[in-house]
Amino acid sequence: MRYSMYNTLNEILSCPGMRDYLPYFFSEEALACFPKDLADAPLSLIRYRGKTPWSKDLCEASEQLVDAANLISQIQKGKRRCVDPGTGRDWFPEGVRKEAEPAEVFLVTPKIRKKITKTRPALLICPGGGYEFVSFANEGTPIAERVQRRGYLPFLLRYSTAPARFPKPQVDLVEAICYIRRHAAEYGVDPERIGLVGFSAGGHLVASTMCLYAHLAMGISEDAALHPPRAIALGYPVITFETGSTHEGSFQALTGGQEYLRSRLSVENMLPEGGAFPAAYVFACEDDETVPPENARILKRALDDRGIPCSLRLFPQGGHGCGLGFATSAFSWSGEMLDFFDRQLAAKGRDTIPTRESK
Repeated sequence: MRYSMYNTLNEILSCPGMRDYLPYFFSEEALACFPKDLADAPLSLIRYRGKTPWSKDLCEASEQLVDAANLISQIQKGKRRCVDPGTGRDWFPEGVRKEAEPAEVFLVTPKIRKKITKTRPALLICPGGGYEFVSFANEGTPIAERVQRRGYLPFLLRYSTAPARFPKPQVDLVEAICYIRRHAAEYGVDPERIGLVGFSAGGHLVASTMCLYAHLAMGISEDAALHPPRAIALGYPVITFETGSTHEGSFQALTGGQEYLRSRLSVENMLPEGGAFPAAYVFACEDDETVPPENARILKRALDDRGIPCSLRLFPQGGHGCGLGFATSAFSWSGEMLDFFDRQLAAKGRDTIPTRESK
């Protein structure tokens, strides 16, 4: 079954196993905003009948709920895998719970293709959440759908969050990259064409991991250590932990407030010598009141100083956590990002841009 806005809230929640998975892919806070007296009405009719703390109405939340339900359905039917990247074993939620467990780490794979005729580039997506949760609803599932339609193979990572501390989330990301390389043939991935996408704290996760990649990967896979991702994209990222320009919540959640790590885990201070850092596309919004856009500028200056390619886009309006940025001035960022990956992940001697996803 494929869910749509014509389904009711009760129809979605009554699907066997849905409530087990849903806390990992959709906010319980948002779910509580849906009017209970309209739970048997189509979502298309109640999307304007309730409000969330962060949006005018339930339009966006309703669409995100449908996206989450369809992703969960695909996992349950074996059309995608949900795996522990460290062991490679299938991951399953342990019974019904109201909130996702911080220590639960898993990787959602692209749709399983029965017949693979050519390899494609992969993008590993790391949503944000201040290192306190992982925001699949607006920075995971919709992004995966967007890049998939362009011909990329999307992987979604749920990494460790507080009370887990540095370097556990960074190790989770390296293990996910190593998993993709080891299982490249299974998913039709070109192991030499892997890119990373990170948002907010997920942007800090991606950037800091790339600074430490050779060291972290060597203990997991020598092959992966020698072949880091070729390009990254960061949306409204946390870059610095220095007081005055940082998102303090991300620093506290990742480090437990250990002040000696404030400078050491600021990405501008972590960049390796010799240009061993991937090309980057970075965007932020000038009206972001959560993560100062100065973070994006700090990274741009640091990469420019080292001669590392970095494309920075600052949009006047979009705030923080805008996801795909529809109805904001940042709406063009995803197309710009995909054009960037087309150039950076072009296969030499083969296809020069990703092939579009066949139906």
